[in-house]
Amino acid sequence: TVTVPSFKTVTVPSFKTVTVPSFKTVTVPSFKIVTVPPFKTVTVPSFKTVTVPSFKTVTVPSFKTVTVPSFKTVTVPSFKTVTVPSFKTVTVPSFKTVTVPPFKTVTVPSFKTVTVPSFKTVTVPSFKTVTVPSFKIVTVPSFKTYDLVIGCRVEVFKGLNGLISLIATIVSKALRDQDYKRPAPFPYKTDKYGFFAALLDKTTHRFDENSKVIVVDGPIAAGKTEFAKEIADELDMLYVPHANMDMLYINPYGYDMRQLDSQLPDSVKSFDEKNFLQNPKDPNAAGFQFHMFRLRLVQYIDALAHVLSTGQGVVMDRSVYSDFVFIDAMANFGYISKPARNLYYECKAMTVPELMRPHLVVYLDMPVDVVLQRIQERNLPHEVNSPVLTREFLSYMEQVYKKHGHSELLVYDWSEKGDCEVVVEDIERLNFEFDKNDPKMADWKLTDEWDWCKQRMLFTKNKDKILMWMNVPGFSVPELVVNAEDHKVFEDVWWNVSTWC
Repeated sequence: TVTVPSFKTVTVPSFKTVTVPSFKTVTVPSFKIVTVPPFKTVTVPSFKTVTVPSFKTVTVPSFKTVTVPSFKTVTVPSFKTVTVPSFKTVTVPSFKTVTVPPFKTVTVPSFKTVTVPSFKTVTVPSFKTVTVPSFKIVTVPSFKTYDLVIGCRVEVFKGLNGLISLIATIVSKALRDQDYKRPAPFPYKTDKYGFFAALLDKTTHRFDENSKVIVVDGPIAAGKTEFAKEIADELDMLYVPHANMDMLYINPYGYDMRQLDSQLPDSVKSFDEKNFLQNPKDPNAAGFQFHMFRLRLVQYIDALAHVLSTGQGVVMDRSVYSDFVFIDAMANFGYISKPARNLYYECKAMTVPELMRPHLVVYLDMPVDVVLQRIQERNLPHEVNSPVLTREFLSYMEQVYKKHGHSELLVYDWSEKGDCEVVVEDIERLNFEFDKNDPKMADWKLTDEWDWCKQRMLFTKNKDKILMWMNVPGFSVPELVVNAEDHKVFEDVWWNVSTWC
């Protein structure tokens, strides 16, 4: 009998054969992760006896022989308890015999790495019972040697190529050590993170397995918001809602500036999602989409600032990387002009490459018929009677989206809505391999700690260096140009409200 409840992943590369004949019972309750806190490396070449105390608890009654072909013999009679919490790497090349005569408890605290490269055969005859309570995860990355750069779990490591990268896994809240506490965050929303702050407050020591960016995307009415919130909760990440024009029109005092439209010329009146869905050929439609692009750009920059300043990952409802789908569809159906589309792509080319791409996109897919049915079911007036949300428009958006890929991608048929727990399990099984030839993860491979600090400065104190490219005037696009008189009226009305608010 082998009973392994809740076992998620054990990856052990470069073993060739493991033979374990004659087990009677192996019970591994709650086996989820073996956590590896701060350590360096223990190298033990050519010795006779090694006593290594202190994991969590391994109860191994009646071991007889463990034969490992590149070692000659290890004989361990009559173990009762071995407690070994929190080790990470021990390199033990080429010893001949280790004999451990009868003892009750061996405690070996605080190793950091155990690296046992290139075993060919492990033979373990005649176990009767092995009980391993409360372990959490064993992850062995697929390269031979690495130096840990920071402590607090297996997180950021420096590979043989000299790059500092994030660990290539994500774990759910249920699989984390219950005692795990994230380091104190840097207050990036109130304090400027500049050069001197970077000298005192480094970046990578806050990273853990979930210091990543996940984007939930899909057609309208797919249930992205509810799903993204559940995923964020399961993975202990920050939920970032979808960008909308409320972020522009509702000022810091809670006043909705759209109430001022009666005092404004048509060219500077508010224009949001509801207006577009009811009147897509309005001259302000192009300006609306440029505003949406800028809002998504700011939101994504702030999400990166959050990850780098706190170590907490984020789950976003849409992102700037899928915004192009809307501009292409609007241009294709004649709602905006081709020059407006061209200017959009100029702005995108100057801004988006400065960002770090998301690690994962979860796409909730639905046939167009189901999308139309969902729109009718939720019965929002601006959607139900919209001349935009037609079968042709929705089909075109789906087609454009599926032609592009910028991250790891999981696609689910969400016609009947699925189980978020299943998606979380799929995410945990993903290997975000930091291959130097993989363009998807290239943004997250930086050469040293200072490079991480510079990225963090860019997305916090210096984010205006990215956003300034959105201020380039588009005089070649008439629908984006406001005459001086209208703009003066707009400024007077808005600034007057800002003053008395």
